[in-house]
Amino acid sequence: MSTTTIIIIGALLIAVVEIGLVIGRFMMRGTPRQVSSARHPILGWVLAVIGCVGLMVALGTWLFTLRFTHAALHTNGTVIAMREETSSAGDSTTANTTTYAPTFRFRDAAGIEHVMTSNVYQGRGAFHVGDTVPILYLSANPQTARIDSFGQVWGAPCVEGIIGSGCLLFGLIAISRWRIVGWVKGQ
Repeated sequence: MSTTTIIIIGALLIAVVEIGLVIGRFMMRGTPRQVSSARHPILGWVLAVIGCVGLMVALGTWLFTLRFTHAALHTNGTVIAMREETSSAGDSTTANTTTYAPTFRFRDAAGIEHVMTSNVYQGRGAFHVGDTVPILYLSANPQTARIDSFGQVWGAPCVEGIIGSGCLLFGLIAISRWRIVGWVKGQ
């Protein structure tokens, strides 16, 4: 499973949970009894579960990347183009964000030339056309090549770990708050 696929699945999972929370909040509107977050730690448990899943995904991605870096061969390549992607925030008041993914060329140990485009998009200054860059690739499958930089190799496991840790931390705080408030009130 590619890093991009994992990130998309994680984003979809978070989006589904958010939609569920919005629908639940809408359904509770107008009910005679107000629901207190101190008495119902559902959001805390949901965040904690999402955090655990996120950390498991991050661990799997980290292990895959670690195995890749240990088995990979090293060579040099050249950045031959930059693929541009512009994303908009959806409203006219927010500026669009433009990121770039390098397309690079390298020769494997057999002398065969390969051209690859990274699936990791970064800011404008990360790479430039004509740059010589270190490349990691598996000899059995040169199409797995990555530019040997922290962001290109370790970016996905780090982002997944940060998001998973944040969700878990906030979930545990919400659960703890619920338990403390319940204990103080004698429930």
